Amino acid sequence: NRLEISSDMTLPEGHYLVAIVSNVNGITITLPPTSTNTQNQYAIVDEAGNSSINSIRIVPSGSNLISGNTEQIINVNYGTVYMYSTSTNYFILTTLP
Repeated sequence: NRLEISSDMTLPEGHYLVAIVSNVNGITITLPPTSTNTQNQYAIVDEAGNSSINSIRIVPSGSNLISGNTEQIINVNYGTVYMYSTSTNYFILTTLP
């Protein structure tokens, strides 16, 4: 499923390609709680190509972490983060470029 985003948003549960199609002031993406969102995958992509100026901030819900961190930032134009969830946290598989 492809989900286009141009403003702050809490992601729904599921497997999504999250396309940031417009980013004027920076965007915060909140991930759903892992307790109800296990074994899901998200690819978050800066399709707008301007995250070096307007960063994309990815934050987990509650006390969840992303590979041990409280947030993940995309601040490279056309950058991508690919992650998955377990029952307790999110983990990054890869970041590009």
